Amino acid sequence: MSSVQPGAESGTRRRDTVVLIGTTVVLIAVMCASIFFGSSGLRPGEVLKGLRTLAQSGSKSSPAAQIVMLRLLRIGLGVLVGASLGLSGFLLQTAFRNPLADSYLLGVSGGAQLSVTLVALFGISGAVGIMPVMVIAPLAGALGVLVLLLMISKRLGHDLLAFLLSGLALSYMLNAMYSILVSARPNILSHS
Repeated sequence: MSSVQPGAESGTRRRDTVVLIGTTVVLIAVMCASIFFGSSGLRPGEVLKGLRTLAQSGSKSSPAAQIVMLRLLRIGLGVLVGASLGLSGFLLQTAFRNPLADSYLLGVSGGAQLSVTLVALFGISGAVGIMPVMVIAPLAGALGVLVLLLMISKRLGHDLLAFLLSGLALSYMLNAMYSILVSARPNILSHS
């Protein structure tokens, strides 16, 4: 038998619904407002003209329409990345039953960070197919750490606590390696 009273559950649902609707309205308002702000110095009238041009003909013939299109793409990408980060945090916290779980806990972020640092240290540039090396490197580093953790987990019998502790130890080791590289070559990640 549940100790939660029926009235409290409906109140919680109502509050959750209000919060969801409220945050959605705020997100849409911020997205609409952010179309008007940028470094190009377009006045609100020019932004509206660019929006009309895009809506009517789909043409990006005017400079204002091109700038507005870039802003719309960046807004969409920002929302997509934010939603992805929120989802990954939710999944990690749910899987590990820990409200403080994040990608640093397992060493995934440390693997990505170290791989980018190594690519910069060795001066590797170019692309693999159509993807730049600086995009491939963190993905490969993060996936490498994840595969290593899964192999360790299999070896330890899929114990959640051992998995978390292995990830934490790996995270500290990777961050130590990164710190050693950066302290030895402080300008390693600068663009100069």
